Amino acid sequence: MRMRGGIRRQLQWLGVIPALIMLALILVSLTWQRFQDADNEVRELGGFLARQLAAAAEYGVLSGNTSELRRHARLALQGPDVKCVLFRDPSGAVLLRVGDTAHHDDQVLRFHAGIYRQPAMREPDTLTLGTVAAPDRIGEVVVGLSRARLLARQK
Repeated sequence: MRMRGGIRRQLQWLGVIPALIMLALILVSLTWQRFQDADNEVRELGGFLARQLAAAAEYGVLSGNTSELRRHARLALQGPDVKCVLFRDPSGAVLLRVGDTAHHDDQVLRFHAGIYRQPAMREPDTLTLGTVAAPDRIGEVVVGLSRARLLARQK
């Protein structure tokens, strides 16, 4: 039984096949890395928006000023991927819901951030030096980001 093409052809195939396998593995690896980068970017953006919105909403939650909360939510909704903003009190009851909340859970990524009361500025006291009181949690903000742009980038 004799192989066609001779030894030269066989050596060429022995050199080309591993190179093709390495090329395929590198392409898969780089594509996977780009998917992860896009996903991380969206998650970082969502977490950042939720934290910033939580910091800005302290006064509105403390005072029960829904027009202040609505103003912050409308500013957040101007972002390209932001679909909904939700403010909750410490018990979990909804204070304000703005935006399109009819999306299914698989179409919207939700990011949560606690709203904390900042301590009032006061003169340092000799008895309290070195002790830091835990901040009071007065609510929560939930920001919903659409997955549409993420999925489009992955395609």
